[in-house]
Parts: sequence; structure tokens; C-alpha cells
Amino acid sequence: NVELIYKWLFENKIERQDLIIALGGGVVCDLAGYVAATVLRGVKLLSIPTSLLAMTDAAIGGKTAVNLNVGKNLIGVIKQPDAILIDVNFLETLPEREITEGMAEVIKHAIILDKTLFQTFDEHKGKTSTLIQDKKLLLDIIVKSVRIKSMIVSIDPNEKNIRKILNFGHTIGHALEVASKYKSLLHGEAVAIGMVGATQISYKLGYISEEDMKNIIAIIESYNLPVSFKGISIDSIMEYITFDKKVVNKQVQFILINDIGVPTITTLPDNQLILETLEGLQDE
Repeated sequence: NVELIYKWLFENKIERQDLIIALGGGVVCDLAGYVAATVLRGVKLLSIPTSLLAMTDAAIGGKTAVNLNVGKNLIGVIKQPDAILIDVNFLETLPEREITEGMAEVIKHAIILDKTLFQTFDEHKGKTSTLIQDKKLLLDIIVKSVRIKSMIVSIDPNEKNIRKILNFGHTIGHALEVASKYKSLLHGEAVAIGMVGATQISYKLGYISEEDMKNIIAIIESYNLPVSFKGISIDSIMEYITFDKKVVNKQVQFILINDIGVPTITTLPDNQLILETLEGLQDE
């Protein structure tokens, strides 16, 4: 698709002062952003995200990339859009599953950085459709999520330090997506399972209480997000985890939590804890 877009742009004589508009979900924002960053060594970019996932996460922060068979988002550049326009009316046309997967990234922001937002999700536990239909509440949640991500990205645009915390749930999540050949799980669904895994590891390492662990998992599950996987080989998931961008000196870095709103970056010395966690997440 990148090649097709390049071809079309050059056939239509793109110039450096031109503007590329990304109108769509996370994949479209990534694809158009990657093209805008690389064509003629960079042209202007306007992102108009149309999915909840893109509005609260994918379109913000300048990460643009394409997937390979060996891993997700492995080829890419940081390209900050010149502007982002968010209109919640787009969400009216989305299937419920797509809205639900978008909730995963917002819940992620709440778990790692905003206890108040987490309490909002706790209060509306099991009332996904009510929350979606309440435009004012939904807009408030989106704005909070955008602020959280924008704040982190402005401090660390190139993910050298604090931006890494936004990968909570993504180490297992990305591996699940690749291992399932991007077919059975949407990104937010894979991240939801990954967040359950990261929460369980946080508990096993003594970072959080059993009560906190159970509460986080109950909230994720109450928004119709999966908390387990099936039909995917644990060996292949482990293989893709070792390909992850967050691996340092061949050791896997996990984003864990010390409390709701208090993230921590932990390098796991071996893969045994990850293996045990994956076995617990597998639904026979």
C-alpha cells in the first residue's frame, strides 16, 4: 500500500508544500503518516482520526510505521502531524466491537497515569453502551486521554525514556497480533489481554495487591474486552516477544505498575515469568 500511494503521489506531481490528509483509523493514520514523513523527505500532515482507538492513541504522538511478518510497527519514523482534528460524531458509524477495542487504550491511560479516569471506568463498569451514548462523558474521556498522551509525547517524543510507559500491555499485545497473523484480534483486544498479563506480572513481583489486580482485570472484562486468548501457540508468542522493539540486551522490558496511576519500567531477567503468565492467559 505504501508503494501504491508513492506511485499515485508522483503520478500527480506531489510538491514539498503539499499536504497529506489521513482520514481513518489507526492503520490509515500510520500509513499516511509514514508516507508524509518519507515522500520528498517530508511533507505536511493533517490527521483526522475516525475511530476511538485512533482518536485517543494512534493519531497522537507522531509514531508512524508499517508491519512486517516478523513483528508489528518495525519499520517507521516519528512524524508529528501539523494538526489533528477529532470529531466524536464519526464514532456513531462504528461497529460496537471497534468502539470497545478503542476503550482498551483509554483504560490503559487510566491505569498508568490517571486514577480519577480509572475511577470513572470503575463507576461505569458493565455499562459500555451507556458510556458510548453519553456524548459529553465520552468527549470528556477522549479529551483526558488525549491530554495524557500529548503530555508524555511532548516530554519524550522519540521514546528514549518516559514515553515507554505508554506500552503498558503492548509487549504481549503486539506479539499476540503478529502470532495470530493480524486476523483474529483487533489491536485493542490484543492490548487488553496484554494489560491483564502485565497486571498479573505486577502482582507476582509484589508491586500491586491482589485486590488491585482483580479490580483491573474486572474492569477490562466489563468493557467486553478479552482477558484470555485461544488458538495461538505460546511458542510463537514468545518468539515475537523477543523481536519486540522494547527488548534491551536481549532482555524483555515490561511496563508494569506499582499502583493505579504509577507505572514502572522493569527488565525481566528471564522469560519464565512471561511463559507462566501466557499459560495462565491461554483459554483451552
